Amino acid sequence: MKYVVVNGSPRGKKSNSDRIISWMTQNSQEVQKVYVADIKKHDEAMKVILDADRYLMVFPLYTDAMPGMTKAFMEKMQQINLEEKSIVFVVHSGFSEPIHSRTVERYCAYFTKANKMKYLGCVVMGGSEAMQVAPNGYFGKKKDYFEALGQNIMKGELLDQALLQKIAGAERFSKFKILILRFLPTDMYWNSRLKKNGAYEKRLDKPYS
Repeated sequence: MKYVVVNGSPRGKKSNSDRIISWMTQNSQEVQKVYVADIKKHDEAMKVILDADRYLMVFPLYTDAMPGMTKAFMEKMQQINLEEKSIVFVVHSGFSEPIHSRTVERYCAYFTKANKMKYLGCVVMGGSEAMQVAPNGYFGKKKDYFEALGQNIMKGELLDQALLQKIAGAERFSKFKILILRFLPTDMYWNSRLKKNGAYEKRLDKPYS
């Protein structure tokens, strides 16, 4: 069976998505990758996808939604026959709470059903922005969990629900944790990004209020 991995990140080969993909496919053979970031190659990618039997699609959450180019890619996939083909999704984000990704997760399930595909599951992971600089050890056993889920895909099995829960963690922060976070410099990374892009002084703006 032919296995295609779709990296749905606008960052392409330099993305957090590619790192997760490496964990999930390191024991797989003859895996073919396509990159949504290669917009001019979308038509070519459809030929690769049409010739495959199962897929892994990994993409980041951008402000509670999938990247526009990823959505456009999936809409193009709907134009080809995907019936009875198997698919797994991974949605990751800088948010720590998995609840931010649940709407997109539901869309992935809907996409699968609408195209009469076999839905093997969706992995939701928070805190992935740290992957830009963090070593594998930073993620504890999550790397091992992703490797195990990769084996589920190779066997055409439903994803292990216990592993999905371990990767996702608590759906929301407890009130106690929220209180603690208020006294920690958790926004240092984001503030540095805002300053780098000249947007720090506008961080409290309310353009829609």
